Amino acid sequence: MGGKATLKTGECSEKIILKEFTNAQYTRFKQSLIELIEDFNQKYKIFAGEPLWTDHNEIVNYDIFSGSGNAFFKKNRDEYINVKPIMGDLDVQVPDKNREKLKEFLENSCGATFGKFKYLGTKYGLDFYNVFQAPKEFNPSATFVQIDFEFNEYEDGKPNQFDLWAKNSEWIDLQEGLKGVAKQELLPCVYKIKYKRMGVLLQPKSDIPAKNQRGGNFNSLSLGPKGSRGHYIPALDENGKQKVVNGLLAYRETSVKDTGTNKNLDKIFEELFDHQPDERERNLFWSYQGCLQLMKENYTEERIKEIYNLYSKHMLDHTDNETVYNTIMKKYEEYFPYINMNFDKYLKQVTGA
Repeated sequence: MGGKATLKTGECSEKIILKEFTNAQYTRFKQSLIELIEDFNQKYKIFAGEPLWTDHNEIVNYDIFSGSGNAFFKKNRDEYINVKPIMGDLDVQVPDKNREKLKEFLENSCGATFGKFKYLGTKYGLDFYNVFQAPKEFNPSATFVQIDFEFNEYEDGKPNQFDLWAKNSEWIDLQEGLKGVAKQELLPCVYKIKYKRMGVLLQPKSDIPAKNQRGGNFNSLSLGPKGSRGHYIPALDENGKQKVVNGLLAYRETSVKDTGTNKNLDKIFEELFDHQPDERERNLFWSYQGCLQLMKENYTEERIKEIYNLYSKHMLDHTDNETVYNTIMKKYEEYFPYINMNFDKYLKQVTGA
């Protein structure tokens, strides 16, 4: 998820050429990765006094793996390499509360062996991008393997469901070349359209409009990597009525400290579609194509077009890969045939060429 990791020592991760593995090698490679994680967990426990992953079932049932890595462990070789013949990295969920202790452990473990893999180092950032040297039996298809530690909230020894949902890549999408970024970036755009409000933003402690904010669109609710939250609240007078300034309804900005964030998936679903989901809808909600189907069932053609116009521009800023862009937008167009725009057409639209 973090891209190719280059360490200060000069080593850098390399892609794993899964298609070059035999069935036996593919199976052994997966088992070796699980053994790496198990050994890492045991040695971390000795260092920190508690394991990083408290529920061993989360490891052996592959629940700590997100992105396409979850499907990698659950699918056989032929199924998986038909969809992803090459893997860039493996995403692993870790508890955010252990961030500092984990960094200390990693800094003291360079050159150590976990399972059959040698730990070479970490590129530290929002998440930790770790590089391990693979055993010779997997060379040259796998040499310097990148395993990303993604920090999430844990509940009862398990990753928070919102964090899994926000970062997952469903098999139904992977089979059609749709990356997890498709859903990740779609739904915030839906919020921007659904919760767009016209008004004026006031300064925090006065009725004077904020600088350069004398009137425009505001999003009363938004969705981000930490959940959904309200950004602006109505500015009320002494009688509890919303103030009007320059003929526009007045709002004040709120901080995340005041509003908190919502990570309840059923509530987020309701914010998007105005009703609580049933079991079928909950399942659809996990994939990009499922979200398109839910939009099809709940939104007007006008709103679908509004979302498309914003989403197509937004995705252009979030990927420079023409194939990825076209695959994502083509799928949108398949669900809504009255929309038809690909990468080339969009470039002509924005450049006037």
